[in-house]
This record gives sequence, structure tokens and C-alpha cells, in this order.
Amino acid sequence: MIKARPAECPKPVIFLDALADMMDGGDEDKARDMNKVYARLWRVIRETGSSIVVIHHTGWEGTRGKGYMAYRAKSDIEVLVKLDHATMTLNLTCNKTRRGAKWKAIGISAKSEKVGGFKEEVLVVTGVEVASTSPQAAQAQTKLDKDLTEMIIVLDLHCGGSATRAEWLAKMQEKHGKANWSEDTFDRKRKMLSEAGKILGPATNPHAGNTSPESDGQNQSQMVANEDFRAALAAEQARLETMKDGKKNGEG
Repeated sequence: MIKARPAECPKPVIFLDALADMMDGGDEDKARDMNKVYARLWRVIRETGSSIVVIHHTGWEGTRGKGYMAYRAKSDIEVLVKLDHATMTLNLTCNKTRRGAKWKAIGISAKSEKVGGFKEEVLVVTGVEVASTSPQAAQAQTKLDKDLTEMIIVLDLHCGGSATRAEWLAKMQEKHGKANWSEDTFDRKRKMLSEAGKILGPATNPHAGNTSPESDGQNQSQMVANEDFRAALAAEQARLETMKDGKKNGEG
């Protein structure tokens, strides 16, 4: 039926609810059974150009899908959908994506309403976006804040308060490893600092095709004095001094 649709019709999106019901007696805890299901799903995708959304239930801890993890490895995107009953916020948290960085958690307001044909009130998703209340969103924001603060610390204490993009990136990678600070990650967060007024200097991406002098990777970024970072800078300075004193005492 999908293959026979008129050419002018858009490619369909297929929803499967739920994964366990699609397994024809298979066991979601067994790799062989899960791999078999996903091999069939990807065959449908390749032959029809469809997109498939597989609804899968979480395990007892409520943060990951039940059974063998093949569903995550063989999916392009995994999104955790969970209702915060206290705030009636439906939280959508990206656990995995093959295309770029994980997107920021999304909150959508929900409410209970009487709907014709149902004896009890049913959950209605309003479609109105609100701040996400998921623990994962809070953790992601905490990590982002920590990374941005660390960038300022490195710029101030390890680069003397001013550095080219290349110098600043090299220091971040030297301190935290290239795997944790790719050029794309660095440029994205450097742009955030620039837009927030935490640093002076352009925040263009040198790989975006811009051939201006600002895009050659040598443009200067200069720290702006800011109350938010003073405590963190002082703590890092104290830590470095303690390390120096420890080395001196050890050598003595």
C-alpha cells in the first residue's frame, strides 16, 4: 500500500505502538530477536522512503528502554518522553542522535480534560512549548554552565585573558582532551559566550565558508570582567596555587 501511493503524496511517517507488540513472540531481552525486528524496519525504510517512529516502553528505572539495547544502536534518534505530573509538563529529552549534537530538552504543557466518549478525564497535550522540567534537562544545563565557566577560566588563567581562537582551543584540548572539545563544540560554546557578552571579539565559525579576516581562526577573544565568573576564577586560581605549593614541598 505504501509503495502504491501516488508520486505527489509525501513520504509517510509510520508509528508502531509498541515495540513489544511488533515482535511476533520475540523476546526484547534477546539480541537476536531485536536485531531481526530492526532489520525488517530498515528494509521498509529503504524500500519505501518512509520514516518509522517506534514507541518503546522504559524499564523500571524510567530512563532507558526495556530489554536489549539494539533499539538504540539501530535508531537514528532516541527520545525519552515522560510526563511530570507535578507541573503537567510533557518532557521530550534527546538521548541519542546520529546527526549533530543532542538537541535541548523540550517541555510541552499538558492538561486533563473531559473528552466525549471517555468516562474519565484524559491527558491532552496542548502543543504549547514550556520550559522542560526533566532531570536530564537540568543536568544538561548544569554541564553547559560548567563548560562555559571552564572556557572563561582557561581564557583568563591559562591564556592571560586574551587569545586567538586557535590558541584558546588548543588550551582547552590540552587540558580536557580533543575528544571532549572538538572544534565544532568549542565554536558553538564560544558563540554562546560572545552572544551573552562574556567575551569580546567575533565568534564566527571558521569552517562556515566565511573568508573574512575574522574567520581565519586567528581572531582575538578577550574576557569581559563578570561577577558570575569571579568566584569560579578565584577558586581555580587557589587550586593552581595549591598545586604549585605541593610540588615545591615535594621537591624540597
